[in-house]
Amino acid sequence: MLNNTNSFKDKYIQFANQAIGKQYLPLQIQPAWLNLVCGNDQWDVCLSFDKEGTIVGVMPYFFQKKWGLMLIKMPPFTDYLGPCFFFKDDATMKKTRRYSLQKQVLTDLIAQLPSSTYFFYQCQVGLNDWLPFKWAGYQQTTYYTYEIDLFQPKEDIWSQLRRNTKRNIKAAEQNLMIEPSEEVNELFQLCADTARKQKRALGFTKSELEKLHQWLMLEKRGILLHAVDSKQSVQAALLLAWDNQKAYTLLSASGTNVLAPSLLNWYLLDYLPNELRYLDFCGSIIPDVEHATIGMGATRKPYYKIFRSSNLFWHILARLAKTEYA
Repeated sequence: MLNNTNSFKDKYIQFANQAIGKQYLPLQIQPAWLNLVCGNDQWDVCLSFDKEGTIVGVMPYFFQKKWGLMLIKMPPFTDYLGPCFFFKDDATMKKTRRYSLQKQVLTDLIAQLPSSTYFFYQCQVGLNDWLPFKWAGYQQTTYYTYEIDLFQPKEDIWSQLRRNTKRNIKAAEQNLMIEPSEEVNELFQLCADTARKQKRALGFTKSELEKLHQWLMLEKRGILLHAVDSKQSVQAALLLAWDNQKAYTLLSASGTNVLAPSLLNWYLLDYLPNELRYLDFCGSIIPDVEHATIGMGATRKPYYKIFRSSNLFWHILARLAKTEYA
């Protein structure tokens, strides 16, 4: 494996531009996404190469510097970063060989991370080995997201829904309708109200949300949906984004109508590109949200949250601020 150089970011951008359309590169590790949510100068990437100099592992990260401290954390609107692996013969590789290569590449990527006071990172769904992080002194928590396989008929998806979810959808259809929107005001306000009730920081500004929505519309990478009542009052809103394989529910929030989220989650299927394989609800540890997502018949998928803090003051401050990791 090769050591990191200042040209790694340029190499990765070139690699990503060539990879898109030829092999799967998740939306949230693509350079255009990272530039959008991090800013051009606040993200970097660790790369691992094989003996021929071909990129076989990538791990982008978002960083900030505060009070002279280096902080690595998740950027806004982003559920997963790396690591991602790109092995030439991955489809036919023996499991023992794949495990060995993944361990080698991940160890290489972790060694390239800059020294930081605070590190918080959410890994891609499908990573099944965090031991190299553990051996490097990091900690881990397993979280869960929920996915629907979109290659099955919609009737089969409906058959997997929980009975009371079906009742909620049918009841909501009497009073609500789903429609696309070009305005983020209602979604932002619903998200802000939810964060206030949960006594947590929202994590983004209205202008940041507007910028994200405009980019998704321009690139035809997503859609904003509203559940509205007969008075055109928005009862729930959901922002979707997608790459060439998977759709992600980036943001969703609702008001007082408890039926609106189920209706929105069901009818969003009609707005997804036909070629997508999966819908990822992007997980939640909030009991009511988790219960509602399971009601959609989605499959539970684990993913890792990796963290480390080398500063006791920052650890305490993170707890007081109720950040994702303290």
